[in-house]
Amino acid sequence: MALVNKSGKRGLSAFLPHKDQIVDRPSSSSTVAQPPHLPLTRSWETTDFALESVLKAAREPAAGDGQVNLRTWSLLLLSKYQYMSGEGESPSHFASLKQPFQADNTFKYLRQNPQLGMICLNDDEADSAADQIGELLHEWLEERWGEERAWWEKVEEGEKHGMVV
Repeated sequence: MALVNKSGKRGLSAFLPHKDQIVDRPSSSSTVAQPPHLPLTRSWETTDFALESVLKAAREPAAGDGQVNLRTWSLLLLSKYQYMSGEGESPSHFASLKQPFQADNTFKYLRQNPQLGMICLNDDEADSAADQIGELLHEWLEERWGEERAWWEKVEEGEKHGMVV
């Protein structure tokens, strides 16, 4: 409520960078595009969270060659946490999937607890583990839901890929 009182219905101007704030992206040795994220370190107390440091891996959203729109980047950074949380009585589980053994243990636990109503998987895996964790995740998703399509993916009779033919 404090954000709304300070800056209008959406509260964005009190919390986010100005919508037109564009900064030069610092040079980086990384050539791989990465989604916005903060540094992944063992301790926040010794981590450099200066803007120049956290933008080194930024490739999107580009405002121009070598530039980043800070509001868009910030919203993308926050969007990974936009998921709904349920009632206090909904059985839930949070797991961090940084290494393949953690993912393997998590999916074993999920198989043994089908009553879970919510599952949060933090996917801040090490680059070297991404492929293996991705395979484990896809195996579990296939076991859990198989070929069942989500309601928004279902094709009605007379349609092809959601479009009337």
